[in-house]
Amino acid sequence: MNWSGIYNGVWWWDNYDTGVPCNTTALSGGPGITDYTIALSPEGGVITLMFVAFGVPDKLEIIHGNIETGTKVATSSMDDNNAGPFDNVYGTAPTNVVPTENETLSVDQFIGDYKGTIPNRGALYTAQTGNPNPITGDYQQIIWWQYTLADYQASSFVTVRVTGPEDTGWQFERVCYE
Repeated sequence: MNWSGIYNGVWWWDNYDTGVPCNTTALSGGPGITDYTIALSPEGGVITLMFVAFGVPDKLEIIHGNIETGTKVATSSMDDNNAGPFDNVYGTAPTNVVPTENETLSVDQFIGDYKGTIPNRGALYTAQTGNPNPITGDYQQIIWWQYTLADYQASSFVTVRVTGPEDTGWQFERVCYE
């Protein structure tokens, strides 16, 4: 049975009925701020995303909960720091400022070919999660968050937020290991 919904105030998770289903590509995005939600499993697990910023730098963040009150737990970056530090200026509530291309160049969390070699984080991902490196094709970086039952009880979903300037293009794919 494939279903998800809210019952008695609790989001009931389903691997196949979320904002971004397992092993699918999110609709390719452009400039501005784009949000997606992914329901968490009460059993805990790993949210794994492969991300590509086509040329112009873009930023992907995983936020535990909603945009206004949630906690940033993972981010793209020009280094191996998956869990921060976080950019709290661009694409951050409540101001939700969208950067210019020039502004992205000095912020490590924005990745793109214009900024040089992007670390894919595959070895770090495997070491921390025990899962194989999923990077394939044009994808440049893995962004992930490993969560527990306690995390699920605090908030039963994450928000994936991508922020990019004008003339940008990006996409991400959610990878699930079952």
